[in-house]
Amino acid sequence: MATAVVTDAVPTSFEADLAVFVALREQEESALWAQADWALTMTSRYGRHTARMIAAGVGLSEGYIRQLIATAKAFPEPENRAEDLSFSHHRIAAMTEGPAQWLDTAVDHQLSVDELREAIRDAADPIAEADETERAEKRVANAVERYNERWSLITGRRAILTFERVGVRSAL
Repeated sequence: MATAVVTDAVPTSFEADLAVFVALREQEESALWAQADWALTMTSRYGRHTARMIAAGVGLSEGYIRQLIATAKAFPEPENRAEDLSFSHHRIAAMTEGPAQWLDTAVDHQLSVDELREAIRDAADPIAEADETERAEKRVANAVERYNERWSLITGRRAILTFERVGVRSAL
């Protein structure tokens, strides 16, 4: 259901028109929180596949619905939400180990959404990064192994592709 905005209204001042624009933005933020809170409520009612069911029912991606739910879970009470920050700030902070701390950082340093995302990325745990590299190497090694098995089945010859030949260690 689309809402029309009257554009042929009586001429007013720029400041008055800007106030209408700001009010519409606030309604948008409020609507995002309402959607996130409701999706979380639905999850408690209908179980773990709720995000998929909502996504299918409204034509949004399951990942987007999961982010709404995660954001509402991380900041379930309105008093835990930073009024001066956008829903996007909260969504990004919710994807971390310490969402409240990241929200405080964003408030204290007046970070934009992009700056918050970058700060979180820069603060990534080097151990977790090393673990991710190790997991990526294992995925590539498994892919090479599957390739070699398929090659052997199709051609009847032994494959010669090795983990080192695909350059994983130097690329990661």
